[in-house]
Amino acid sequence: LKVVAKHLLSEKERFYALSAQTGATRADSWVDIEGGIGTLFTYASLGSRELRDDTLWPEDELIPLSKEGGFAARHLLTSKSGVAVHINAFNFPCWGMLEKLAPTWLGGMPAIIKPATATAQLTQAMVKSIVD
Repeated sequence: LKVVAKHLLSEKERFYALSAQTGATRADSWVDIEGGIGTLFTYASLGSRELRDDTLWPEDELIPLSKEGGFAARHLLTSKSGVAVHINAFNFPCWGMLEKLAPTWLGGMPAIIKPATATAQLTQAMVKSIVD
């Protein structure tokens, strides 16, 4: 996430130009573009501090299920199967997408983003920048 955030930050002027084409002011665009990128940095930091670099994460200690301790259970966290589908609002084409993608990717899931029609070109440009 941190690498993606740094990359997007290096291309922010291109995103500002596209945002202006949607009718957004520079100040509005700053909240959306750099705020969204900041969200990626925040989740990157949170993930590196609190999450294991593994596909299974024990949630708690063993839970005894019998009197003599012959049976026990433990919860394990792992990625869900499937894909996360996110529908984006028109007023935050970058931030709205990035704040949904960050926890999705931390959870190890792929995502599909449906951008709002009015600002789809900005969302698409940011996705293309991430993929490229």
